Amino acid sequence: GEYKYYVKCQDQEGNTNETDFIIAFNVEEPKDTTPPERRNAYPFDEVFSASTKEVNIGVGTNEPAYCRYDEEAGTSYDSMSHRFSHYDDTKQYHIDTITNLEPGKYYQYFVRCKDMEGNANTGDIMISFRIAE
Repeated sequence: GEYKYYVKCQDQEGNTNETDFIIAFNVEEPKDTTPPERRNAYPFDEVFSASTKEVNIGVGTNEPAYCRYDEEAGTSYDSMSHRFSHYDDTKQYHIDTITNLEPGKYYQYFVRCKDMEGNANTGDIMISFRIAE
């Protein structure tokens, strides 16, 4: 914010300055250097029936962000092969649908996000599920 102080001084003889001395300055918001926190990733180790052909996956973030996922752990955000869509205008709820699922198969995806300031996660969180046989 912007701050402004008006100062008058008085010496030992009681003399004061007639005009205010103005001290003015601005304090900027600190720059965001922290990647978004990921929350409530789903599903996690859930088992779906053998007839399941698609599953919705998702993750929340504590601030507006873009999220991606990949089948390979340790993939950098910019190299991840899949993108989440935003559930709403807050850009804090991220969803996608995995299709063409096969009975008996285990699926796992590794998620990273990047906020509007460009701060990306350097570690993965996992979304995982299995389709029953």
